[in-house]
Amino acid sequence: MSKESDLVTAFALFAARCIAEGDLRKLKELGIGEREAEAIREITVVDLQRLSRKLKGHFLKGVNLVDNDSFWLLLQDLKREREQEALENRLIRADAPMDMMHTLFQMDAHEYAARRRMAELPSAVGRPAEPDEETSHAVWRAWKKRLAGAPDVELDPEIFLAIHQETGASLRTIWGLIARWNNEAVME
Repeated sequence: MSKESDLVTAFALFAARCIAEGDLRKLKELGIGEREAEAIREITVVDLQRLSRKLKGHFLKGVNLVDNDSFWLLLQDLKREREQEALENRLIRADAPMDMMHTLFQMDAHEYAARRRMAELPSAVGRPAEPDEETSHAVWRAWKKRLAGAPDVELDPEIFLAIHQETGASLRTIWGLIARWNNEAVME
């Protein structure tokens, strides 16, 4: 099987889907008229296999099938998703609790548990142990240092990771302490 036959098979499957969904605009863009659409409707999977064995070249015109602007936007979006997933994984490896991951990324419990398993972390059940006074003070100082003059930083995952690295406290501990401090501030 050649690269060209792969392209033709993919094209035929795409055209068949457009036909099934009634996407006449896309069919027209592909250069498929009524006669071609009717012929494609009659092609079976076995026909596609036969066609791919017989093709030495292909019937597609040498047109530019790629919208470069859309292609680069798509790649930028994929890069952002990859970076966010890497950040999420760093947070999970630093013992980020489920409610933190849900607040920051709308991650559900199923995804959270799966990510912890992939990171080979034990299941996170129950409340974390209360941190000692030294840890609490270290987290408080690191948190206040980062909040000074930048209140919009409260939900920045990188800030939580920086506090984790600076203090050595787990994100579960850091998130719990900050949530408690925020609740106490609201109560005052």
